[in-house]
Amino acid sequence: ADLTLIVDQGKNPDDFNPVIEFLNIFMNMGQGSGQSLSPTPTIQPQGPTSSVQHPSSTSFTYYAQCGDQGSLPLPDGGTLCSAGCGPTTVAMISSSYVDKKYDPKVIVNLYQSNDYLLGNDGSRYSDAHELLKSLGLKTTDYLVFDSEKAETIVPELRKYLASGWTFFTLASFCSGGCGHYFWITDIDSKGNIIAYDPAYGRYQIPYNENSRYPYPLYRLAFGVKK
Repeated sequence: ADLTLIVDQGKNPDDFNPVIEFLNIFMNMGQGSGQSLSPTPTIQPQGPTSSVQHPSSTSFTYYAQCGDQGSLPLPDGGTLCSAGCGPTTVAMISSSYVDKKYDPKVIVNLYQSNDYLLGNDGSRYSDAHELLKSLGLKTTDYLVFDSEKAETIVPELRKYLASGWTFFTLASFCSGGCGHYFWITDIDSKGNIIAYDPAYGRYQIPYNENSRYPYPLYRLAFGVKK
């Protein structure tokens, strides 16, 4: 099959429900890839405001695709909430590394002005790659994975993280689909992949992607840094 067709689209996960996800975080608390998290992650419920500053070793900006800009219409149909994980992830990276003005609305406008695909069919990782480069950020080539579990890709990602890279990432959250974009910012000592996730991570910033193990299944990533 054509690799581009397989990995090019990322949407809001089909099974995503903000209320259910809030409850799932408590149900999944302490679960990683077969081992407990230590310490327990802090839960930070977010109200209508979608932008959150997270002071840690580095200060990143979080946006929820179903936050206060969730009803923003996309150029090719749908809304930011229903199919905007791609531009929302780009917005988090751009706001964190370039300028806080690059919120989801500004990024959606840039997608539209560049005639990038963005709508009910999702968005392309190649367009996200080009847009981030156009804003002056450094990027790597694509790291293509074969729907791998976290433990398979962690060794390779650790090497890049040690050099200051973070990752725009595409993964599947169900068998045969449910493509979703998010931003990997760290891997903890237990091998848990830590990310700023525009959908699942709204109530836990940053979010432990391994809490949904064996999902997500990783399909593609590229590194990005200042």
